[in-house]
Amino acid sequence: FDTMVTNSDFISIHVPLTPETKNLFDKATILKMKKDAYLINMGRGGIVNESDLYEVMKDGHLMGASLDVIEKEPMQVDDPLLTLDNFVITPHIGMYSKESVGSVSIVCAENVAAMLTNKGELKNIIQ
Repeated sequence: FDTMVTNSDFISIHVPLTPETKNLFDKATILKMKKDAYLINMGRGGIVNESDLYEVMKDGHLMGASLDVIEKEPMQVDDPLLTLDNFVITPHIGMYSKESVGSVSIVCAENVAAMLTNKGELKNIIQ
Protein backbone atom coordinates (compact mmCIF):
# COMPACT_ATOMS: atom_id res chain seq x y z
CA PHE A 1 0.00 0.00 0.00
CA ASP A 2 2.74 2.48 0.93
CA THR A 3 4.62 1.73 -2.29
CA MET A 4 1.49 2.36 -4.32
CA VAL A 5 0.71 5.58 -2.45
CA THR A 6 4.21 7.03 -2.75
CA ASN A 7 4.83 6.07 -6.39
CA SER A 8 1.51 6.50 -8.19
CA ASP A 9 0.62 9.41 -10.44
CA PHE A 10 -3.08 8.54 -10.18
CA ILE A 11 -4.83 6.70 -7.37
CA SER A 12 -8.36 5.57 -8.14
CA ILE A 13 -10.19 4.13 -5.15
CA HIS A 14 -12.74 1.33 -5.66
CA VAL A 15 -13.11 -0.35 -2.27
CA PRO A 16 -16.07 -0.77 0.09
CA LEU A 17 -16.35 1.26 3.26
CA THR A 18 -15.32 -0.98 6.14
CA PRO A 19 -13.70 -0.32 9.51
CA GLU A 20 -10.35 -0.97 7.78
CA THR A 21 -10.98 1.49 4.93
CA LYS A 22 -12.65 4.28 6.93
CA ASN A 23 -10.36 7.34 6.55
CA LEU A 24 -7.85 5.19 4.68
CA PHE A 25 -6.81 8.35 2.88
CA ASP A 26 -6.24 10.73 5.76
CA LYS A 27 -3.75 13.59 5.95
CA ALA A 28 -0.79 11.32 6.68
CA THR A 29 -1.55 9.04 3.72
CA ILE A 30 -2.30 11.87 1.30
CA LEU A 31 0.94 13.63 2.24
CA LYS A 32 2.83 10.46 1.20
CA MET A 33 1.49 10.94 -2.32
CA LYS A 34 3.48 12.80 -4.96
CA LYS A 35 2.74 16.52 -5.12
CA ASP A 36 1.76 16.17 -8.77
CA ALA A 37 -0.51 13.13 -8.20
CA TYR A 38 -4.27 12.87 -8.56
CA LEU A 39 -6.63 11.19 -6.10
CA ILE A 40 -9.96 9.83 -7.33
CA ASN A 41 -12.53 8.18 -5.06
CA MET A 42 -15.25 6.14 -6.73
CA GLY A 43 -15.62 3.71 -3.83
CA ARG A 44 -17.58 5.02 -0.90
CA GLY A 45 -17.75 8.20 1.11
CA GLY A 46 -15.66 8.07 4.27
CA ILE A 47 -12.67 6.36 2.67
CA VAL A 48 -11.12 9.76 1.95
CA ASN A 49 -11.13 12.11 4.92
CA GLU A 50 -12.53 15.18 3.18
CA SER A 51 -11.31 17.70 5.78
CA ASP A 52 -7.78 16.32 5.50
CA LEU A 53 -8.03 16.32 1.70
CA TYR A 54 -8.95 19.99 1.74
CA GLU A 55 -6.09 20.91 4.10
CA VAL A 56 -3.54 19.09 1.95
CA MET A 57 -4.90 20.46 -1.33
CA LYS A 58 -5.16 24.08 -0.19
CA ASP A 59 -1.46 23.87 0.67
CA GLY A 60 -0.78 22.75 -2.91
CA HIS A 61 0.25 19.18 -2.21
CA LEU A 62 -1.89 17.38 -4.83
CA MET A 63 -2.31 18.24 -8.49
CA GLY A 64 -5.98 17.39 -8.22
CA ALA A 65 -8.71 15.27 -6.70
CA SER A 66 -12.13 14.05 -7.75
CA LEU A 67 -14.83 12.48 -5.62
CA ASP A 68 -18.07 10.96 -6.80
CA VAL A 69 -18.90 9.84 -3.28
CA ILE A 70 -18.69 11.81 -0.05
CA GLU A 71 -19.32 10.98 3.57
CA LYS A 72 -22.42 13.15 3.99
CA GLU A 73 -24.45 13.60 0.85
CA PRO A 74 -25.40 15.86 -0.70
CA MET A 75 -22.30 18.02 -0.52
CA GLN A 76 -23.09 21.36 1.03
CA VAL A 77 -22.67 24.44 -1.16
CA ASP A 78 -20.29 25.97 1.39
CA ASP A 79 -17.99 22.93 1.51
CA PRO A 80 -14.41 24.24 1.38
CA LEU A 81 -13.41 21.65 -1.22
CA LEU A 82 -15.65 23.48 -3.69
CA THR A 83 -13.41 26.55 -3.41
CA LEU A 84 -10.47 24.68 -4.94
CA ASP A 85 -9.84 24.95 -8.69
CA ASN A 86 -8.28 21.49 -8.80
CA PHE A 87 -11.18 19.64 -7.13
CA VAL A 88 -14.08 18.00 -9.00
CA ILE A 89 -17.23 16.47 -7.55
CA THR A 90 -19.42 14.25 -9.71
CA PRO A 91 -22.54 12.16 -9.03
CA HIS A 92 -22.03 8.47 -8.29
CA ILE A 93 -23.85 7.39 -11.46
CA GLY A 94 -20.99 7.05 -13.91
CA MET A 95 -22.53 4.01 -15.58
CA TYR A 96 -25.86 5.73 -16.06
CA SER A 97 -26.64 6.18 -19.71
CA LYS A 98 -29.55 5.27 -21.94
CA GLU A 99 -27.54 2.39 -23.40
CA SER A 100 -26.30 0.99 -20.09
CA VAL A 101 -29.70 1.12 -18.40
CA GLY A 102 -31.21 -0.71 -21.37
CA SER A 103 -28.48 -3.35 -21.34
CA VAL A 104 -28.73 -3.93 -17.60
CA SER A 105 -32.52 -4.21 -17.82
CA ILE A 106 -32.30 -6.84 -20.56
CA VAL A 107 -29.73 -8.92 -18.66
CA CYS A 108 -31.83 -8.74 -15.47
CA ALA A 109 -34.95 -9.88 -17.35
CA GLU A 110 -33.05 -12.72 -19.03
CA ASN A 111 -31.67 -13.83 -15.65
CA VAL A 112 -35.16 -13.86 -14.09
CA ALA A 113 -36.45 -15.94 -17.03
CA ALA A 114 -33.50 -18.34 -16.72
CA MET A 115 -34.13 -18.80 -12.99
CA LEU A 116 -37.89 -19.34 -13.41
CA THR A 117 -37.52 -21.86 -16.23
CA ASN A 118 -34.31 -23.51 -15.01
CA LYS A 119 -32.95 -22.94 -18.50
CA GLY A 120 -29.74 -21.21 -19.38
CA GLU A 121 -26.91 -19.75 -17.39
CA LEU A 122 -27.14 -16.54 -15.47
CA LYS A 123 -25.37 -13.64 -17.18
CA ASN A 124 -23.10 -11.19 -15.44
CA ILE A 125 -24.42 -7.64 -15.65
CA ILE A 126 -20.89 -6.28 -15.87
CA GLN A 127 -19.20 -7.49 -19.03
